[in-house]
Amino acid sequence: MTDAIRALVAEAGIEPSAHSQLLDRDWLQRVTDRVSAMFSVFVIGQVSSGKSSLINSLIGRKLLISDPNPTDGVIAVLNGLGESETEEYAERVWADGRITRFTSVGEGVQFLQQQDALVARQLACREVRFYLREPILRRLRLISTPGLGDRMQQFEDVTLRYLREDESDLVLWTFFPESAGNIEESRVFARALANRKGSVLGVVTRSLEGHEDDPTYDPHLDPELADVVGGLHEALDAYLSGVVLYDSDRARHLAERKRADPALVIDAEFIGEVERCGLATLRRTLDDLVGPDGEKIERSRVRLLLLRCAGHASGVANDVEPLMEEFFRRAAASQQHVDNWTRREREVVEPARTLLRDEIQTVAAEQGDELARVMGRAAADAVLQNFKLMETLARSAVAWASDVESAADRLNKHIQSATEEAVRRIRFWERTGAMGQAVVNERLRVLRQELGEEPALDVPAADGIPESAGLFYGSPGAAAQHQAGGSGGTLAKVAMEAGAALAAGVAAKNAAKTAAEQAAKAGGGTAVKGAASVLSIVLAAFDVKKLVNEFGEGRERLAETVQAYFETERPAFTKMVFDRLWISTQEQLNALLAPKRSSLVPHAAAAMAWNATAEQMNNLREELIAMSQLFSDRADC
Repeated sequence: MTDAIRALVAEAGIEPSAHSQLLDRDWLQRVTDRVSAMFSVFVIGQVSSGKSSLINSLIGRKLLISDPNPTDGVIAVLNGLGESETEEYAERVWADGRITRFTSVGEGVQFLQQQDALVARQLACREVRFYLREPILRRLRLISTPGLGDRMQQFEDVTLRYLREDESDLVLWTFFPESAGNIEESRVFARALANRKGSVLGVVTRSLEGHEDDPTYDPHLDPELADVVGGLHEALDAYLSGVVLYDSDRARHLAERKRADPALVIDAEFIGEVERCGLATLRRTLDDLVGPDGEKIERSRVRLLLLRCAGHASGVANDVEPLMEEFFRRAAASQQHVDNWTRREREVVEPARTLLRDEIQTVAAEQGDELARVMGRAAADAVLQNFKLMETLARSAVAWASDVESAADRLNKHIQSATEEAVRRIRFWERTGAMGQAVVNERLRVLRQELGEEPALDVPAADGIPESAGLFYGSPGAAAQHQAGGSGGTLAKVAMEAGAALAAGVAAKNAAKTAAEQAAKAGGGTAVKGAASVLSIVLAAFDVKKLVNEFGEGRERLAETVQAYFETERPAFTKMVFDRLWISTQEQLNALLAPKRSSLVPHAAAAMAWNATAEQMNNLREELIAMSQLFSDRADC
């Protein structure tokens, strides 16, 4: 799960905190090594509280340097020498995991001393490991730490961090009698030992000071030491499993004597001294913790493993939270771009679009009126000039049938040519396009200013709307115009066939109905018909026989009716002009907005991606918290 989180963080280009657990790639190896290692005893205490002397007494030789001033600046781990190894040695483990060996054990000891090594090099070192040929180290390892209250805060932090990582089965907490009352400093350690309650043994060192050669002196009967022990229990009882009165120097000298003369183990006076200095008590405590066959170590290791996993899961979960917030922040920042533009579309673009549409509608209304008038007059003139062709209606139906198609086609062409020429002559579409473009240019200029965009070159319609558009035939669009243009001749033919049917004795009303039905089948029926379609509709209101008999007067009335019909179709002409102008307007408006809308696509995608990543992180965080609790619960069992 940590690897999954680390991958998400790396993919996002985020650097975790320098103290982040996400950077600790070796924790699993360390905890594996730890739970498979010997029983570990962690020695802590204030500066000059006898930590080094205590360790020296346990191993039976003076290895670590003791001094009234701060000494150790680095964690020291004392391990037993392997069975196949013959020479003792020391090595340092750097913070980045590298391991380098010292030339000798003495060089390693010297490196530990704050006064003898560069502070920066000490702080860059995670720990110094010693591998020694000492009997006690066959059963356990000893860990020495920099002291609490060190003048170098960084060294104190090293110890506190190590404590929080639970690197021990037992913590030996050393106190000098005169400094044991410094409870406020002790509580700093206590907070770091929150998950080690019951596994901490207090050791009051120098308990025989001034009475080393008095075999009758029993430190347990000394009222002053009794007050020290009582004060420690009162302040730290939640953390201490017990307190041992101990004298490190005396214990070390006794251990050295025993090594030189093993027979002393049955000497009553020697045994009494071992008891008096606290060495026997401390050894019995360690033996009890280890157990006769090591089963307590196994339970301790299982518990330690669970607590380490719980702590690491909790730590990673804590690291995830600010990273998750960063992902949400990035998502919100990306979404803000989208929301800002959505708001501007709603508050700026849509009102501008509505205003532009209204202004184009005004231009279309004016120009639609003009188009209807111009084309109506042209159509009427075409009827007056060309309706003489209708004289053929007086012929017999047989004679008419052979000529009707060519006559209808000619009439349709005359009307269409006349209307197109009239529109072309007044440059109608060019003027209309220029008027519409002027409106568009001004409105888009204002819109650019409101959107804060840099002004761009206008895209004028230099030629206006093409005159060949043929908008008179149907609504705008190539398909509709093709359909209308293709049906023009058919409509004209239908109108003429209506006249031929009348001459054959068919009623005018039925002829008009027949013409309308055939016109619909032929593809007519648009709001504004072709010229021949108009003629067929107009003819339906006339008595064709009377029209033929009174040809001159009838032609005038027919021309007037044709022109009036164009007047009634003004809304359709207005819509025709508007549709054509609005298509171009929409294209220019969309061209203006397209770059901005396109730029929002990555922002929208980023917002979705960041939110999805944040949700992934949150799910992992919740799982880690649940796992941490599960590990803790198992450890308590």
